Amino acid sequence: MAIYKTNKFALGICASFLVIGAAHATLVEQDFATAGDGLLILDTISNRQWVDVSHTTNMSVNQFFNSSIYAGKGFHLGTTADITSFFLNAGAAAVNSNGGMNLLSASHNAAVLLNALMEHTSPYADSGGNQWIHGYENYGSGTNLTIARFIDTNGTATFDTGTNGTYWTYDSIHSAVGVFAWRDASSNVPEPASLALLGIGLVGLFGSRRKAK
Repeated sequence: MAIYKTNKFALGICASFLVIGAAHATLVEQDFATAGDGLLILDTISNRQWVDVSHTTNMSVNQFFNSSIYAGKGFHLGTTADITSFFLNAGAAAVNSNGGMNLLSASHNAAVLLNALMEHTSPYADSGGNQWIHGYENYGSGTNLTIARFIDTNGTATFDTGTNGTYWTYDSIHSAVGVFAWRDASSNVPEPASLALLGIGLVGLFGSRRKAK
């Protein structure tokens, strides 16, 4: 599993060259609002763009959906099923039935990758001192929310959903809790002008290589 960083305008050209048939998704870091911001993570199995949850800490869900950056851009608050799929696609393992960390079945590559893509997080330690990345989760109970979390420990990746109670709301704010939100990547294609510029650049590149032969 590898980390890729790409500009969102180049995605339409390069998408077909992404890893195909791998056991787990290759997660691709993408820019969103400005070049180099790395605010999105593309899950190439589901073709969904996830907001880097670590950039949304200390923000309520309502603030997220009304912010100047994310409002009106097609994002959805992640449900339990959405978040579970995202982490499983990445190769992380679920917390076991006893509530403990399922270290043996978790993927080291997933741990390294997810932490690298969520580098600005504010981890919050549980009672055992484990540092988790937290984000709000829609578990289907009206205005009440719960929290999903992810951890890298001992070279493994483990996640959990439905944690920390169900008393959180769309207006809850916590310095270590972000927002698990996604949108459909297929509905956000590169802008025509940008594609044209990219095409010119590629033609120029191939032309220069031919001349060099």
